[in-house]
Amino acid sequence: MGADLGRDADRALSLLFSRCRDDRACRDRYPDPERDFREVLARLERRPEKVRARHPATGERLDLTVDADRFRQVVLGFLYQAETAALLPALVREARDGDLAPIASQALLVASDIQAGLSRPLQLSVLCSEDVPFYPMAPAAEEGRSFLGGSAREAFERACADWPRGQVDPQFHRAAPMEVPALLISGEADPVTPPSWAELAAISLPRSRAVTLPGQGHGNFGRGCMPRIVAEFVKRGSAEGLDAACLARVRPAPVFIDLLGSSP
Repeated sequence: MGADLGRDADRALSLLFSRCRDDRACRDRYPDPERDFREVLARLERRPEKVRARHPATGERLDLTVDADRFRQVVLGFLYQAETAALLPALVREARDGDLAPIASQALLVASDIQAGLSRPLQLSVLCSEDVPFYPMAPAAEEGRSFLGGSAREAFERACADWPRGQVDPQFHRAAPMEVPALLISGEADPVTPPSWAELAAISLPRSRAVTLPGQGHGNFGRGCMPRIVAEFVKRGSAEGLDAACLARVRPAPVFIDLLGSSP
């Protein structure tokens, strides 16, 4: 966990840019959203910027500093769901044109949401024992291309340098086949557990069925007809023969052409 975060997040961001190119209203409004994004990231890499913004939950006025890492955090957090990803081209354009307040406000929400739903001590106890010591060496060129760079990997490695860790059995990462029915559900544009993870899991789950929801991000049990498919899987006790054709009708939220919404 974490070794491929840069690659997977880049893939999700590229899919968002493709969504914009495929939508005429978005394409007209943002001819090159990737260039907008890279301009803002490079600017904040050179020098963090101070901004006065309102807290999105309380309305309190705050003086905030937006640096490249805070910008990355918002982008990664918004890529988790198709609805929030749809906001990114508009937020990035506002930032490119000099208004970082919307990004700064959203950074507060992203940080609070992560902290509310995650136990950092538990996360580090697991990652520092089971994952980080096994990270392969990342090619420097690959990290240079990723919008996250080596930030995620380096953050985990720094934290794990001092965090107590357990002993992991040498066979821990060897996947033994499991003859149990399994339904593997992926979002096409998930920035952290993309469909390739399901493909990897399927190697040791010979009775599995992998399904992918077009354009969706992370967590898809409630999307479209997915609840019916899950219920049918549980009822049958088997993934064989499940009718998942309805998933082709699932569509991501339209990309916002400004902060008021998408094209009518």
